[in-house]
Amino acid sequence: MRVEYTEIEFDDNLIYYYRDMPFTGTTFRLHSNGILSWEQSFVNGMETGFIRRWYPNGQMKSESPPMNIKNSIYREWYPNGRLQEIGRCIYGRTIERKHWDEVGNLTEHWLAPGITPEIHD
Repeated sequence: MRVEYTEIEFDDNLIYYYRDMPFTGTTFRLHSNGILSWEQSFVNGMETGFIRRWYPNGQMKSESPPMNIKNSIYREWYPNGRLQEIGRCIYGRTIERKHWDEVGNLTEHWLAPGITPEIHD
């Protein structure tokens, strides 16, 4: 089931509901031009899928995991399609991040204290 995000409600425990039932399906939003803006999947009211966002031109903008995933990777892109940032997370906390400029030059490689690098170019 696909439901526009404005039709979903959530409680203090971040359980998402559609018509008073825990939601299973995908929520989405559209840009004013009708192009998909973002989407996310849920099972039994819990975030289960990556949050994906797009620019108004349809180019992928970002892909990030829900907070309840232990080990995950997020990515962000520039409007021109080049990779802007990639990060490694544990339960939603970034532990490693690489950032590039719009032409593809690495500008930052950050690691949380005690973390071994795992993101490769």
